[in-house]
Amino acid sequence: MTANPAVRQAVLLVGGLGTRLGVLTKTTPKPLLPVAGRPFLDTLVTWLARAGVEEIILSTGYLAGSFEGFIREGETSGRWHGPTGRPVTLRESREEEPLGTGGALTLLKGQLDARFFLVNGDSFFGCDPVQVAALAETLPRGHAVMTTRAVPDTARFGRVEADAAGLVTGFREKGVAGPGQINAGLTVLPAEVLDRITALPCSIEQEIYPALAAAGLLHAVPQEGFFIDIGLPETYAEAQTALPAATRRPAVFFDRDGVLNRDSGYTHRISDLELIPGAAEAVALARAQGFQTVVVTNQAGIGRGLYSEAEMDLFHQALNAALRRHGGWIDAFYHCPFHPEAQIGALRHPDHPDRKPNPGMILRAARDMDIDLTRSFLIGDRESDLQAARTAGIRSGLFQDGRLDDVLQDLLKTAHPLGSP
Repeated sequence: MTANPAVRQAVLLVGGLGTRLGVLTKTTPKPLLPVAGRPFLDTLVTWLARAGVEEIILSTGYLAGSFEGFIREGETSGRWHGPTGRPVTLRESREEEPLGTGGALTLLKGQLDARFFLVNGDSFFGCDPVQVAALAETLPRGHAVMTTRAVPDTARFGRVEADAAGLVTGFREKGVAGPGQINAGLTVLPAEVLDRITALPCSIEQEIYPALAAAGLLHAVPQEGFFIDIGLPETYAEAQTALPAATRRPAVFFDRDGVLNRDSGYTHRISDLELIPGAAEAVALARAQGFQTVVVTNQAGIGRGLYSEAEMDLFHQALNAALRRHGGWIDAFYHCPFHPEAQIGALRHPDHPDRKPNPGMILRAARDMDIDLTRSFLIGDRESDLQAARTAGIRSGLFQDGRLDDVLQDLLKTAHPLGSP
């Protein structure tokens, strides 16, 4: 376990029958249905992995064997990994007989962290799990956090009611029309929630959440962002175009040394980590504005044999932990260990495509993360950073002193609003 995320474990509820989708789910579980050419579940796993979740447990039931191939293919491809590139552990908890969404959690007794995400496997909500987890971390032990989202009509979903302090006061059943807040499918639960499950089957929605609310332990956190539930034929059809459009976002690319942290010369020791003024605020602001956040950094010190990639990864974990304490988080770190004078022969290269001023890291990140480069930009402290940005076709800003968030604010003033060309 690392110190990075406030919540490092997630349970995905993927065992439902999906009966409203008719023939579509006769042989394929709803979360594995293809959306824009890939299983819907792949989007959820990727979303959680980038937020620092290190272990994802699939709570399966209906057609449970179908998930074995999904897990195996993901592990083979290596595409599910956290910000520093460490692979995410994905495993299954199989429900052999119907236990309900709450009852299924009893199979994980003794396996759950003090706090864990519980995520619906048939909906996607484009909020920031990092922010939700950070809020949960501020609450006393035993409290839970439920993300909610405003919708024009709660009839299909049911309604979450909360007081002025954000404590959930009750739930309205499906069928209540009109605008309101709904459970958006991402909750942070304490492991003690299992103690409330005394009879099976048990519904997390109908039994456990109301019990937590009655005890004053459930906090509603309204969030904004794209939301879609693929449980109906019409919403599943909508997802084919709406989900890719919503998840394809621009990014702010940051150089590392001299931009996010003080440059002490081949910086790699955690003891040397010192944030640049305004760095955490800049990263938090970028995320709040809907940008992905990516570090692209030359790391010639690896090629020169001064430190290892493992040491660099530990530094990046510590950097993300420091940023998170102020609301920031880096979605992915890209580094180039190659150098023309590298002491390690395999890393000696006269002009590697990834080494800035070449744009290789930017372009790789764009492919890996489906980044919209037309609305992206980079902040660096050297001409080589700006040249890499120009070659990649994105705008850039030079940071030399002062506060990093001031530089980002200036760039945002000239950026296209999200959703515009």
